Amino acid sequence: MGLVCGLERPNEITRLEILEIKAMEKNIRLNSEILKYIADCAQNAGALSGALNRISILDNHEMSQLNVERVNELLAEIINPEKKRLTVQGVI
Repeated sequence: MGLVCGLERPNEITRLEILEIKAMEKNIRLNSEILKYIADCAQNAGALSGALNRISILDNHEMSQLNVERVNELLAEIINPEKKRLTVQGVI
């Protein structure tokens, strides 16, 4: 026997808290507008972490000029992943 439980998307407050903690751990300073944007777009905790990893590669100059539009460009693959259709031919 095992335990069956559902994994749901964390609520907005939890996503923001996860982002704030992860950003502090990585020494990334983001304004509240950008944090809220990432939290609203990311589907799960893994996507939140991936988003911060992608942003962490920016240098100081780019980081100081970061805005929601630039974050959208950087995170396009994470926020709007293309659904890839798995086929037998694609596996072989």
